[in-house]
Amino acid sequence: MFRPGLTALSAILGVVALAACSSGKTNLGGPVRTFPTARDAPATTAAQTPTTATTVSGVRIVSLTGPASPPVCNAPTQVELHWTAQHAKTVTLQINGGPVFASYAGGTRDELVPLACDGNPQTYLLTAHAPNGRTATKSVTIDTRQLSAS
Repeated sequence: MFRPGLTALSAILGVVALAACSSGKTNLGGPVRTFPTARDAPATTAAQTPTTATTVSGVRIVSLTGPASPPVCNAPTQVELHWTAQHAKTVTLQINGGPVFASYAGGTRDELVPLACDGNPQTYLLTAHAPNGRTATKSVTIDTRQLSAS
């Protein structure tokens, strides 16, 4: 039984499939890898994962550091924090679990931030925000040393 509409659709799909196969590309933009037989295909194990380029969804904080040693202080002062965030549009900073202290552009930054010098450790929480809404966090806690009276 001949169906003209179905035959035409099959012909169009065949041409599209042939064009896609002959282009040597996948819809991911990489070359098509073919293996002549199953015997020639590389073996894989659960421990092997394909390597792919990191995308915007891979937002992360590469590093967050403060002073190398506890600062000596007896009055409120400032310390310098250093950080690097990848794939982040913005980065926010909170101090001791409080509200957002400041927002910064993503990337690498050195920033002077307040240090209370009240004898308690201060915790700085950095949150990197990707354009797609995903976030990554990292924190650093800084202890202080009080000046001793001599």
